Amino acid sequence: MGFNVEVIDLDLQGFFGYKYIFNPAIVRNDDGSFLLICRLQDHLAEGYLGIGLLDNKFNPLQATTIVRYSPSMMGAANVMLEDPRAFVHEGKIYLYHVESGSSFYYFCYTVFGMMNKDGFIEGQVILDYKKNRKAFNALKSLGLSNEKKTLPQEDWLVDKNWQFFIRDDKYYSIYQAGQKNEVFRFDFPSGAIREKYVSYNNLQWNYGRISGGAPPVLHGDGDYYSFFHSWSEWKDPNDSRPWLQRKYHIGVYVFENAPPFSIRKIASSPIFSGSDTGELAEWGHSVVFPGSALFDHNTREWIIALGWNDQQSKVIRFSHEEVTKALVPVTNLSFLFILKKELNPYLRLIKKAVGKIYRSVKTAITSINNN
Repeated sequence: MGFNVEVIDLDLQGFFGYKYIFNPAIVRNDDGSFLLICRLQDHLAEGYLGIGLLDNKFNPLQATTIVRYSPSMMGAANVMLEDPRAFVHEGKIYLYHVESGSSFYYFCYTVFGMMNKDGFIEGQVILDYKKNRKAFNALKSLGLSNEKKTLPQEDWLVDKNWQFFIRDDKYYSIYQAGQKNEVFRFDFPSGAIREKYVSYNNLQWNYGRISGGAPPVLHGDGDYYSFFHSWSEWKDPNDSRPWLQRKYHIGVYVFENAPPFSIRKIASSPIFSGSDTGELAEWGHSVVFPGSALFDHNTREWIIALGWNDQQSKVIRFSHEEVTKALVPVTNLSFLFILKKELNPYLRLIKKAVGKIYRSVKTAITSINNN
């Protein structure tokens, strides 16, 4: 089914003075206005966070500040600040974003912390989970450089697209979603990892791998609503490139409000997808990326702030009724399917190791025969 979506363009080009202003997040202030956080850049090796105010119609009011430096990296390496996402809990604003190397590619890590309405960022922590802290440490050890260098793929460390939320004064993040759903709990501000919750389901989504998006929202019906993004092959782009081009989609799934936070339902079709027309960024993908989600209790509408083609910012609105009508139940997976899914990574490692041993032995035998 198609969603009836109202699209609102955010007129931010003259607001911060940058060419590209995209991937926004918004949180509502007590007076009905919105605090905006977005990504700013004039060229590909640049990334800053712009913070400002919008009125209740999403018109620019005031540019508050621009965050140009990473409080975590402290100038030890050149980094871009990207993809801010924000939410409010008990009157406090929580901000998380991605930082990546602008001199050494590809290192990306996620930073979680807090900010005030003046844009002051505090309490930032780089969680030591999977590759996240390793990416930060690797980039820091490489240090400052004026040259641009892409390291071998086996050295890349990328961890991003996490989705943070707070439940019963405990801090959580969705690490991955889909048939395998992984959520972890951590302490803040210490960053200590406490628990991991894994659940499985027979979720059906035919628009690419489910990835991160807006922070989940606890709805009045007792469940969390998670607005995510995914991408599929763009088979007939209006502005073609000599590589596979992507079309991005925004979807939503619903999960339980207590550990292990199992997924219960999903809308089987996208709420909003990238356009077939319009100006594209250099890499030629039709991009939509959700940075925040708000539920308007008065109108019973969802408000999603999103990035458009890595160049612009938009807000979309749509009714909660449409979402609930589109949701379909998610069923359980069999034990054998789960076992196979968990063993596959280990089997691939064994296969890789055996192949490496085989090639080494073959090379040695060939060398002996030649001698």
